[in-house]
Amino acid sequence: LLILAASFTIGLAVGPMYPMMLALAFERSDSSLTFVVAGVGAALLPLLTGALSTAANSLSIGLAAPAFAALAMTVSGWLIWKSRRAEAR
Repeated sequence: LLILAASFTIGLAVGPMYPMMLALAFERSDSSLTFVVAGVGAALLPLLTGALSTAANSLSIGLAAPAFAALAMTVSGWLIWKSRRAEAR
């Protein structure tokens, strides 16, 4: 039950990041490349998670892939936000 509650809470916290990142990306470019990259990531991340967990015989190791992806998305969003603030000055 604790894992379910934690998963739900993390999903609520991370869920809004995707639309926010799209909005930030479309401020810079109106290219469909953004959707292509998002689609490729959404298709490959579950495969990578499964491959890592199978190779390591540990789901914990496999879940490092989405954790790293979430961290990368957070850092890139922060860097974009920081550069936008510097341009506004």
